[in-house]
Amino acid sequence: MRKFIFISIVLLVNSLLFSSAKKYVSIEDLINQKKILTPNSKNYPLALFNGDTIREYNIFGGRGVNNIPKEIPILKKEDLIRDYVLNKAYEIEGRIPSILNSSNYIESRQKIVDRYATEYLMDQKIVKSIFNDDSLRQFYKNHRGKYSETYQKCYSDLFKDFKKSRSKMIKKVADEYLDSIRVKYEVFYNDSLFKEIASLISRSKKSSLERIYKKFGKVDAKVLISGFGNKVMIIHLINHLENVHEARLRYYRNPLFLRAIMEGKVLNPILVDIASKYGYTKLDSLINLADTMMDSYIGRKFKEIKFKLSDFYPTGEEAYNYYLENRDTTKYMRASKRADTHEIFFSFGKNGDKVDKIAIAKKAEEVRQKVVENPRLFDNYKKFYHRDFSNDGELGFIKVDSKEIIAKPVNSLKVGEISDLIFLKGGISIVKPVAIDEEKPFSFNLLEKLIREDMAEQRLEIYRKNLEKDLIKKYKIKFFPLK
Repeated sequence: MRKFIFISIVLLVNSLLFSSAKKYVSIEDLINQKKILTPNSKNYPLALFNGDTIREYNIFGGRGVNNIPKEIPILKKEDLIRDYVLNKAYEIEGRIPSILNSSNYIESRQKIVDRYATEYLMDQKIVKSIFNDDSLRQFYKNHRGKYSETYQKCYSDLFKDFKKSRSKMIKKVADEYLDSIRVKYEVFYNDSLFKEIASLISRSKKSSLERIYKKFGKVDAKVLISGFGNKVMIIHLINHLENVHEARLRYYRNPLFLRAIMEGKVLNPILVDIASKYGYTKLDSLINLADTMMDSYIGRKFKEIKFKLSDFYPTGEEAYNYYLENRDTTKYMRASKRADTHEIFFSFGKNGDKVDKIAIAKKAEEVRQKVVENPRLFDNYKKFYHRDFSNDGELGFIKVDSKEIIAKPVNSLKVGEISDLIFLKGGISIVKPVAIDEEKPFSFNLLEKLIREDMAEQRLEIYRKNLEKDLIKKYKIKFFPLK
């Protein structure tokens, strides 16, 4: 018995991990579902990809206030590692014209570049107003104990900390700059309309939207904000509110908050235009950042193309041949044998009724004897003695493997045979199957769609595994044992 269990577990492990990847899950770990702290503070190497080492922090991030280590099952962690590494391969393989030249890719990439460019623009305005080398050096000197490196080596961290220490001043500079843009580009705000809408918002999203719909309709074209050739209509705000979490609605009762939430549609194009004039949208550093952000998009689209289920569907002939080979398997058989059942039922009355159950049993047996001698009488008796939910004693098809008490007696009978008395909680039953559907395969016409889907999924999984094996070989992927 132990040998059988051991072999079963080994087979399970082999089915979970591809043979080309290192099997670094022990049987003990699998049995106990051992968990492991993640991310590990020692930043262990987890895998090799094209000669590059992928470490704990690359996948799970560094330990910190916003990334507290958690214990996760080893198998789950291995899946996450495997997905991360293989996705890097998909991101490279996906650099094909059909993806890189698609309108979705080009538009999405440009939006990211524009966003980085506007952030860079704002940073430059803030830097010129607040930061200079002298102020940074003074900050470094005042907090020298925090930094173990020289000024130049810790410049990036130093700059971030300095910005945090001047957050109020930064906000003031940013607000003043945006105010100047609003004036220069003559951005219009319909403040009275914002106030009116804010007054209609309550704690309930449903009631808030109902009030707004009642007041303005669902396609209201009244302008909330306009400028630089762009407009924000009430319908835009309604669409936004439909996706807001109800717990956040309290903020939307402030007209200024509503303004701030919606003005991006007008202000962002202005900021992009300004950033473009400064040449920030052409900066290689920002474009490279955008390309990095788009890697996951490339990998995802590549997998959508390669693993499109419809590409793996069999022909009708292939599906039929598969049906012939597998029709006797449980999957394609009827759920169970079933019998179309008629019943004569003698009730014990409602709960609490005082009845003579022995007398009822005698009466039931007398009737049973009569219908056994003359089966034609069964139909007459079932019309007078039946359960309320039945159709004059016709119960319909009963699955013989169901949990109903009468299912077992029904299963023992042939068509037309009459059962012995069946004692139930609410009365006494006499049953007769009038038709029996034996367990048999469903017809191909009924199963064709299911079979084609099954075959497509099986083919896709085989293709996926083979492709991953090829990628592991091509990109020299190696997985290390977890520590």
